[in-house]
Parts: sequence; C-alpha cells; structure tokens
Amino acid sequence: MALIRCRSALFRRALFFRRALPGRGEIISRRMCLTGCCVTAAMTAALPSASPAASPAASPIVSPAVSPTVDGESRTKAEESSADSPRASLREVQARVPRAVDRGREELLRRLDALLKNPAEDYPAGRLALPLAALLKAGADPADEKIGEAFERLASMKIEKTYCAACVLFALDALAKSSGTPEPRAAPRTVVATAKNAGGSVGEDLRARIKALTRWLLEARIAEHGSWTYAKPRKASAHDFSNTQFAVLGLQVGLEHGAEVPAEVFSGLIRLFSGSITREGSPVDASVQLESTLEARLHLTRVAPTLRFRAALGGWGYTDPRRGKGERDAPYPSMTAAGASSLVIALRALSGGGALAASGARAAESRKAVEDGERALQSAYAWISRRFDEYLAGDSDVYYTLYSLEKLGDLAGLERFGDHDWYVEGAAKLLDLQKPNGSWGTYVNTSLALLFLTRANRPLEAVRAPVILTAGGKGEATASKDLVYVERAQGFLSASAVLKYAASKRKPELVPLGEDILRNYAPDAREELVPLLLELWSKPDSLSAFARRALAEVSGEPQGDRQAYARWYEAFTRIRALDADASLTPERLEAELRSTQPHRLKAILAGMALRHGFRSLARALVEQLETPSIECRRSIHGVLSAWTGITLATPARDTQEGWQANAKAWQEWWARDGTEWEAAQLRARASPSKKPP
Repeated sequence: MALIRCRSALFRRALFFRRALPGRGEIISRRMCLTGCCVTAAMTAALPSASPAASPAASPIVSPAVSPTVDGESRTKAEESSADSPRASLREVQARVPRAVDRGREELLRRLDALLKNPAEDYPAGRLALPLAALLKAGADPADEKIGEAFERLASMKIEKTYCAACVLFALDALAKSSGTPEPRAAPRTVVATAKNAGGSVGEDLRARIKALTRWLLEARIAEHGSWTYAKPRKASAHDFSNTQFAVLGLQVGLEHGAEVPAEVFSGLIRLFSGSITREGSPVDASVQLESTLEARLHLTRVAPTLRFRAALGGWGYTDPRRGKGERDAPYPSMTAAGASSLVIALRALSGGGALAASGARAAESRKAVEDGERALQSAYAWISRRFDEYLAGDSDVYYTLYSLEKLGDLAGLERFGDHDWYVEGAAKLLDLQKPNGSWGTYVNTSLALLFLTRANRPLEAVRAPVILTAGGKGEATASKDLVYVERAQGFLSASAVLKYAASKRKPELVPLGEDILRNYAPDAREELVPLLLELWSKPDSLSAFARRALAEVSGEPQGDRQAYARWYEAFTRIRALDADASLTPERLEAELRSTQPHRLKAILAGMALRHGFRSLARALVEQLETPSIECRRSIHGVLSAWTGITLATPARDTQEGWQANAKAWQEWWARDGTEWEAAQLRARASPSKKPP
C-alpha cells in the first residue's frame, strides 16, 4: 500500500508540473512517471505528448527556486476559511452568468449597427473585430446578417496596427469555431515551426487569412528585443507589453490553425519576460490550484492538486524597466497577468516543439532559459495571489485587467491563485457592474466582459470537462435533450460532453456518472447516445464494460458485440431518415417492417405507421405479433388499439406469457373481423367525408 501511495503521489506531481509549469515541467513530469512506474496515458489524453527528454536515468535538474511541492488532498487554513467567506459561490455565479451573457450579447449586437455605419477612426479593424469575437464567443449566430456584413467589412480593411492584427485573428478564430468547428485537439494548441495537428473543417480561405495575419505579426516583431509595439517599428527602442500580449495571443491562434512560428520567437519571449520582471522583497509562501476535473467537482475522486512554492513577488509594468526607468515600469495587475500568460504560451510552445530534447550547448541554453521563465512565472503567480484584490479594484480599468487574468487562468489551467477562485470572484464583480441595458458601458468594455464571462481563451483540449448548468430546477424544461439533470451535480450536464470526456480520460470513477446520464436521458431519444457509447467502447476496461451494458439496454439486443451494435445504429439511422421522408409510402414502410430483425426497431416502425396514418399496415402488424418481444408487442398493441378502438386486456404483469395471450387475442380478432375492418377502411378512404371506424 505504501508503494501504491508513493506512486500515486509521484503521478499527481508529474501531472501538475506539466500543466502549471509548461516548460521544463514537461521533462520533470516524464521522469517522475518513469521513476514511479506510472502509466502516462491519463495525462496525455488531456495534454500533448512532449518530445523525449534526456535519459531517464539522469537526475532531473531541479533548482530550489522551481521545486514546488504538490498536495492533492490537504488544504491550507486560508483555503478552508475561504469556503465560509462572503465571496460569491460558483453556484451563485453560474445561476446569473447565462442571463448576463444573453443581455450583453443582444446589446452588443445592437451597437454593431453603429460601428458599421460610423467606423472608428483609430484602430478601425480592431474596434470592429473585438466585439465580433465577443459576440461569437457569447453565442451569436455566425449566419446573422449583421455579423456577416461586419466580417465582409473587416476583410476590406487594411491592417496596420498590432492590436488590429491580433483582434482580427481573435474574430476569425471565433468564426472558425462557431461555424466550421475544427476537430478538437489535445491542449496545448501550440507547435513550434509547424502545426502537425492542424486540421478540421475550417475553410481554406479563412485559414489562409489567419496565416497571413500571423505572418504580419511575425514581421512586426522587434527582433532585437523580442517584443511588439503599436505598428511595424521604425526603431528598435519602441516596445510595450500590452501590444506584446495581444501579439502573442494572436500567434497562439495562428499556431492553432496551422501557421508556422519559429522557435526563436518563443525563446525570445522567455528571455524578455524572465529578464524584465520586477521582483519585490524576499521569497514568500504561495500556491496555485489546478482547475478541478469533473470527477473532483462531483466528489467521485480527490480534489485537484495544489502547487505550493516559495518565490519573491514579481510582475511587469507597461514597459521593460531595463530600457530606462519610468512611471509605467512598475508592476500592475493587468500587465502582470499579460506577462505571465505570454510566458505560459512561450514555455509550452517551446517544450512542445522539441527544443528541450536537443543536445549540446544550445539545448543547455534552452533549458536554462526555461528555468528562468518558470521562476518568473512562479513569482508572477505569487504576486497575483498576494495582490488579488487589485484585480477587482476600480470600475474602469477592471475590464481589461480581468480580461488579462482570464487569459492566464485558462491558458495555465488554474482555478485558484492562493485562496482566490479567480473566475468566480471576477465574474461576480462583472455581474455587479452590468448596466440595466445589458452592457458594461462602452462597447469595448462590454466585449471584454463577455470574453471573460464566456472564458473565451479556454484551451481547445481533446475534451474539456463538461460544464454544470445550475440556472434551472429539476422540473424545468430544457432546450435540448442532450442536457440531463444529474442529482449528484445538482444541475444539468451535457450527455454528449460527459461521454466524450469519459472516453478521453478512461477513469473508472466516471462510470457512476455515465449510469446517471443513461438513466435520466430522454427515454424517446436514447438511441442518439449509441455513437458516443460505441466511441466509449474502445479498451478492455470498466468504461467499455459500461458502454456494452448501455448499448444492450438502448438497443434491446443483449448479446451484441461492438460491430453488431454499430450495424444496429446504421439500421436505426436509415429508419429515422425514412420517417422524415415526405414521400414515404405504406409499401416502403411495410417492406422495412418485414425485413427488420431487431425487436426495438420493429417497435419504432410500428410507431411510424401510427404517425403516418398507414392503416393499411394493420394486417402486417398483426403478423409481426409473432415476434417474441414484449416491447414490440406492446407497441403494436398500442397502434392497433388506436386504429380500431378495441380495448383488449393488457397483462397485469410485463411477462412473456401475458403478452403472448394479448397477441393471440389480436390474431383471433383479425381472423374473425379483420377482412371486414379492412373493407371499411377502403370505403372510408373512397369517401373522405366519412371517418374511418
């Protein structure tokens, strides 16, 4: 047992290093897993496989400055006390956010008219692209006429500013994901120099525009400094960290869609931000917590691990203090989050591209840069944790400040800085600032608020943990059959999201949740779960065993193998298409009824005969009562009763013997009165004024 606990602890620490310290943490992670004899499949399902590190026999280079401890079970006193604090809870925020986003989206869509009629004189492309990105992330229809007009206008605008290039990339990325959703890939989404995983259904014209804007950003980079300024610079001395933040986020979008970015860009960013950070005082104790998994939120497993470390508080201002001290050099909230998120992107991209796997002096230099970058990142985490209240201060700058915080929190996969749940507290602040008309003042502030509330920069993982929707009660009707009320979650979960998540994670503790989904899914639509269950049935484990049981229950075929259930679903989709065919005839439906073998599909076909009013199929339905299936006989009994008005006794108990007796009663009725009943139907059709008996 001690060995198992030790191995489990090593695994948790390895996972944390990969997500919270995305550079050298990749190497430390893999060595921990090898040392503990852990299987890394659970990690690589949600994170990219990194290039092979140095020989596992070698000791990992661990500096005291970047050697955090990870605890997946205990909580600090501050964290425990925060549970009873007056801060807003996740449940309270979730109940308010959907309505706030809807109101904000509608108001921003209304203001889009004014932007189209009177374009801004400064940064026209950026000022149009930012609200477009926010609208699409907030659920606006990409086919909306005004949004289409805005994208046409955007395509005609010349890009001359860094902010504009980045914001247009944000808008194009949002359009790609909302209208031509690419196949999701494992996070992080960055690959140095090439994008091997790029793909999906994004149109080539759209992808070409994204790549062109990525090249524009690369050309606008100040190579000597590794940063950006407002436009393509005429002199190397110009720079600022706000333009750099937007440029790096734009490069992230470009990489996601297959653009090429040289590794030197990211190594330059690491040198820039690790060298320009301003540290304050001596090292202090600090911590950050990884984003909770779905199974942790539902108490199916342990809580997400917390990284504890010691670091001096450090942050960034608007400019690099090494280039001359000024008022804008001192660290402040938005720029500290901006610098940290840029470091996360750069560290992850550099490690993902294999630069850390090289050998020789260049590899040693790269690893040294990564160590410095991770030290800087920890200092920034400590700064944010200790000065978190500054992120909620004020009513004017808070929008950009929280926007920058969202980039960092989601890109790094963090849920808490110290004892602060950054999303819950930030969302509560924005909800309180929303105006009666649904806006947050200017259209820029409204866009930034919507991008925070919708967490627009969440990494596109293979499968994200499903969101729990708590705005409605158990008895409320939901807009989609895919939303299932789960008692243990005290809210609604997307059935498809849960099953995809389970297929990706392969964690046995998710089986009870899958059973909840199956039990509470709309009874008349459970066939829609079959493709997801077939996907889940992929390995010899408990999740595949659950998928097999679920497929047997949904299909009514208890002895099938995976291929048999796949064929069953093919037949089901063919029948569903037949049901929707306006030219369907009684003859076609009867042929399908006689050729179909699965009992549940026969029952569905019987229901189709009733819906389409094909009374001429009564004889065929009586013949199908020979099928030894309770479900099929029950369905045919209902159809014949509706057509004939005859009430035959149904079994007091759902037994084969009882339904066999019911089937025999219908067969006797047909033998006695069936011919006369059919003749009456023919006479009624010949005289439409007469109602069929």
